[in-house]
Amino acid sequence: MSLEHRSGTTFHSIPAKRQVEYDTWRRTMAQLSPGAEADIREALNQYINEWLVKNSGTPNAAFCSSWIPGYDWSEESDGVYQPIFLTIMHLYNDDGIAHPRAGWFFGLLLMDLMIHRADDWDCWHEAHGPDDSPEGWYYRPRRKPQQ
Repeated sequence: MSLEHRSGTTFHSIPAKRQVEYDTWRRTMAQLSPGAEADIREALNQYINEWLVKNSGTPNAAFCSSWIPGYDWSEESDGVYQPIFLTIMHLYNDDGIAHPRAGWFFGLLLMDLMIHRADDWDCWHEAHGPDDSPEGWYYRPRRKPQQ
């Protein structure tokens, strides 16, 4: 139904400043690994649904996007997320560029999925220190207003 940032901004689509890259990455992945995006979305929905069951009744439970794929994408989750990294390597052919951009691509796929889920979610970035860049987006189910 909706994804809302702590600031009150509701996301209806991927932010405009990332849309061109996101579209290019998705198009390229579709050419290199047909069906990969559907497999990734299925794995993400499965992760989220299992997370919801495990954390039902836990106030303020949240997960971070960077926790999902794990460290080694070729091995974690049966390699379902590996086409993301291979797509970025194909486009940039530089491991130093590919690692952060693959993380961004993964994060955008997750954000797009969260925007279009049937349930309502909050999201935010969280840095651990003043000079840290956020490790990913955090998500938690939106609390229903108390009546």
